[in-house]
Amino acid sequence: TESSKAAATKGNSPSAVVVFSVGEAKILHADLTEEKAALGASLKTGDKVSTKQKSKVDIQFADGSAIRISENSVIDFDALSINSHGNSDTRLALVSGKVFAKVNKASKEDQFSVVTPTAIAGVRGTSFIVDRSKSDKAVVKVLDGTVAVAPRVVVLEGLSDEEIAKDEDLKKIQQTVASSEIVLEKNQASVVKADEKSL
Repeated sequence: TESSKAAATKGNSPSAVVVFSVGEAKILHADLTEEKAALGASLKTGDKVSTKQKSKVDIQFADGSAIRISENSVIDFDALSINSHGNSDTRLALVSGKVFAKVNKASKEDQFSVVTPTAIAGVRGTSFIVDRSKSDKAVVKVLDGTVAVAPRVVVLEGLSDEEIAKDEDLKKIQQTVASSEIVLEKNQASVVKADEKSL
């Protein structure tokens, strides 16, 4: 909602909140403190959530988006921010396991992505699942809406368009990634393996 976005914008580090938890799940905070992933627990950039067998955790973000972390999963919260214009930037890293996401993108400037070592699933307002139960591949399945899936190239992460434009090799890599992007729609899935030649 707009009021939750405005409230989150006022804080230094907008957070996400645990809204449901069952079984054994914990939060490892960026400051290395640890707590049970209990109802009402707050998450910020740099935190990590892990679940054990027969456990799951639901987390709601300031923009109204929500995720369900399935059993035997580990998720890093790489980015949880809202800029001065009220646009959200949420970036989750699925280390292992499975996550279901229901994303509420109020504007096209809002960003929500789930990354694995092999792929980035960038959301375009949708419900989707990313499954990394088998460590050599990531499966992205769209339940509703659309998701753009592209190879993950770590060397490009954190670089501005200007920095990339100055380096011919980086420009070629960025163009290859852009041409490799596929858009999945409802009931479509894609598997990205660690040894994909296009990566």
